[in-house]
Amino acid sequence: MHIKTHLIRSLLICSPFLTSCMAEEIGTALEITNITAPDTATCEAGTAPISIGTYDPVGILDRSTPDGYIVGLNIKNGLRETDADQVSTSHGWGNVRAGANNLQIVGFDVCFYRADDISIASFGSHTDGKPIDCAILPTDQREFIPTSLSIAPTEIGLTKIKVLSPTHLQAVEIFGPQFKAEDIPLQGETITDTNFDTDTSDPTDKVYSFGPESFSPDTRNEAWGNFPASQKTTLIIQMRANGKRQTGEVVQSNWYSAPVELCIGCAASLCGDLQSVVCSGDYCSDGSGCPQSGTCASNGATCTPMVTAFAGAIASGATICAPAQQQISLTCEEVSFCP
Repeated sequence: MHIKTHLIRSLLICSPFLTSCMAEEIGTALEITNITAPDTATCEAGTAPISIGTYDPVGILDRSTPDGYIVGLNIKNGLRETDADQVSTSHGWGNVRAGANNLQIVGFDVCFYRADDISIASFGSHTDGKPIDCAILPTDQREFIPTSLSIAPTEIGLTKIKVLSPTHLQAVEIFGPQFKAEDIPLQGETITDTNFDTDTSDPTDKVYSFGPESFSPDTRNEAWGNFPASQKTTLIIQMRANGKRQTGEVVQSNWYSAPVELCIGCAASLCGDLQSVVCSGDYCSDGSGCPQSGTCASNGATCTPMVTAFAGAIASGATICAPAQQQISLTCEEVSFCP
């Protein structure tokens, strides 16, 4: 008995009036329904759907540099159930589909590009929302990512893949080979009028910021590569699942586009700056801190040398993956560097 199934088909449309080639989808028996945030405890795919991802490729203090962005995906097998088609046999009614409509997700076709790349698809243009043909992108912006997941007919399965690795971000038309998030300098220690007394000479007029240095292309470190002149930018990840039936045919899903906002240093600087505090020692009559000599310069009085250090809150996370991905998973822990 011949069973006709409707599998996904793609039609490539290239028009002289459009700035890019787009893949138009006609139908699917396999569907990516949404993306999810990773579970903050296990780094596995979570169940909470998200509309946009957030990712800091720098990560947080005392953690290794993130090795990619974890995308959780809900995938629905739209093929008919095994008992949906039955025939009368000498032994009664029986299923004719057996388990052939179970799908094994063997991997994902993935490509990614900058949202501000108007040569592909710019927000606010006629290409809004259209899946592009990944084949038009350079090879360093597309990849097949293997995975393994079995989904029964009409069921929804959950899996994850990791994208936007340091190598991906160094693609020529993403941020370039010089981009190295872990090498972007911090703002570090700066002098500021913390007590608003119109001068910056007080012992506590110092702050320490975990945020990145100025992102101005004229002065910034070469580790920024071709990152835009901003702390934030958006990349678009486009994904298509490949499912294999037990009879060998491959079923492809819809193309699913997911925006991910990259923010350099946002995770580490979430809790604000550290501020210089007095750990011990005396003030001199002119408001300055007692020097290491133990004698105030203003009046020659004997004093206990002042010791200052930074204190405040730093960002902390329970896992390596979550802090760099979703800032809601971060906590602020109070610290002091006083001896």
